Amino acid sequence: MEKCLMEHVFSQRKEDVPKENTPDGSAVKKLVSQGRSPRAVFSPASFSPKVATPSTKYESRTNSGDIVLEHGNCEGASWSARTKFTPVVAHDEVKHQRFRFMFERLQEKADILDDVIHELGQELLQQNNLSEPTNPTVRHAELFVAAGRVCCDANGRLNPTSVLLESEQSFGCGKSVALDLSQLETYSLFPGQIIAIEGVNLDGKKVIVKKLYTDIKPVLADSLPTFSNDDGPLQVVVAAGPYTQTDTLMYQPLEDLVSYIRNHEPHALILVGPFVDAKHPHVEEGKLAETHDSLFEKIVEGIMEPLRGSHTQVVVVPCWRDVHHHVIYPTPPFLRTKRLMYTNLHFMSDPCQFSICGVKFGVTSVDVLFHLGKEEISYPAQGSDRLGRLAGHVLSQRNFYPLFPPAEELSVDLGHWEKLSHLPVAPHILILPSDLRYFIKNIKGCLVVNPERLAKGLVGGSMARLEIKAAGQGSQFPVSVVAQILKI
Repeated sequence: MEKCLMEHVFSQRKEDVPKENTPDGSAVKKLVSQGRSPRAVFSPASFSPKVATPSTKYESRTNSGDIVLEHGNCEGASWSARTKFTPVVAHDEVKHQRFRFMFERLQEKADILDDVIHELGQELLQQNNLSEPTNPTVRHAELFVAAGRVCCDANGRLNPTSVLLESEQSFGCGKSVALDLSQLETYSLFPGQIIAIEGVNLDGKKVIVKKLYTDIKPVLADSLPTFSNDDGPLQVVVAAGPYTQTDTLMYQPLEDLVSYIRNHEPHALILVGPFVDAKHPHVEEGKLAETHDSLFEKIVEGIMEPLRGSHTQVVVVPCWRDVHHHVIYPTPPFLRTKRLMYTNLHFMSDPCQFSICGVKFGVTSVDVLFHLGKEEISYPAQGSDRLGRLAGHVLSQRNFYPLFPPAEELSVDLGHWEKLSHLPVAPHILILPSDLRYFIKNIKGCLVVNPERLAKGLVGGSMARLEIKAAGQGSQFPVSVVAQILKI
């Protein structure tokens, strides 16, 4: 009898779910062809009316379209494609079916970490004309050189008295040595950072550091854009998830972004996850009446159908927080199902490097700036631009995620990390979405962009738009970029 009662309740619940909340592909096309808002397309099926209730706080905002930051001389920028050529998006494809993870042996992990010490350590020694490194764990009464990885000798975060150096020579036997930083005028360190030092070790237990070397000069991309200025500048829009407020799953900011793209028709739209955020309250509480995969496909259709026939290329980068995807970093690209066969849709891995008409982009969805900011120690405390310094660590360490061990919330596969996270050549434009304040900075010859989030809590967030031109002869950099951060 209890079984029959449960079946009756479940059948009633299924009947209560409005069918129009789960449109199929034909319904999506019908909505778009009728010129209706894609909001009904983005809206998920749910057992709770709160999920499909528009956010009144978002709709009542007064700062929509406000420009909050500019980079370069934006006077005269059109932000719309003057010549509607179809840009070529090229990248090293990551095969989803070959993306096996968490199969590493301990020795393989050790070898990978040791290789990073050797490679970056040699770069530091060569760039600073230092002698060959020695083992820092033994006594040295005279000044010596060593290179290695910064480690923490404490249960909490790194502090000036808990800094250890794990060198390549001592890695095999698991040894490390404490560093005394008291004689340094300035430093900026975090766990996992590869550094070189000059110092003395009088007792074999602690190295008194006399000089510290951390700044590895990045190798800049020297490829030239394949478009000419006669074609008009390349227009690119960048946005990062979450794409909906925390009190609803209506995806109103994403709807407004699609409207902006339809009106301005940029050459490329770069969308960074999460799309179906595992940390969203309604997702955590299980209020959806459809699968997470179905909701994601619905979201992508809501983006792509209004752009059908458009020259705008859409680049989609996943996130480990996407509830329907793999909770691993690096993250494989989304699977391309039959519903998502669009010629102008490109699924990338996270992190990824790709080029649009010869302009090289690097993107990661992980909030590496926030993670580094929580673990970094810097002296003096207010000595430099913090956001620029954090972004500089990514370029100096030639890695999308140089922090080790990683943040507790992040599962990192070191095998794929070695293949996909390294930045042997810095891109023209590096996109690092973060919860930290938006910025656009030229750092070491690379333009670093943090567009922040398209949705922030209960309100709307921001996005970035870039106008890219081929630089003239004699210019130090192959591209010239003006950019803006604006409120959605």
